[in-house]
Amino acid sequence: MAKEKGMYMITNDSIRFYSAKVNGYIFDYIRVVEDRFQDYKSTVVLPHIQPLFTSYGFVTMQPVNFDELQEDPTYLSIIRSIISMRARYGNALNARYKQVSKLDSLIRTELKKPKV
Repeated sequence: MAKEKGMYMITNDSIRFYSAKVNGYIFDYIRVVEDRFQDYKSTVVLPHIQPLFTSYGFVTMQPVNFDELQEDPTYLSIIRSIISMRARYGNALNARYKQVSKLDSLIRTELKKPKV
């Protein structure tokens, strides 16, 4: 029934607003950030980084030449970019968490109201 009536079933404007916000542009932004990171990783990061390491894994990475790696401008740029991307991703997740918490609070308050 809720699927059929959708957002029209929700009579509280604040809940409808936050629900749309949580499920709308915040979620879309997180998806865009994830997609961009995956594209960057596959087109820039891996092609440049793989030759610089004898082993490349999630847990350990053994550089071919550690001293050269520390001076590689492309590698250092990649690291800075990844740090920046992860910060944006973290901020987006934090914003979504705050909106979901706000929505949860609104719903709980609404459910406590006496039925008329």
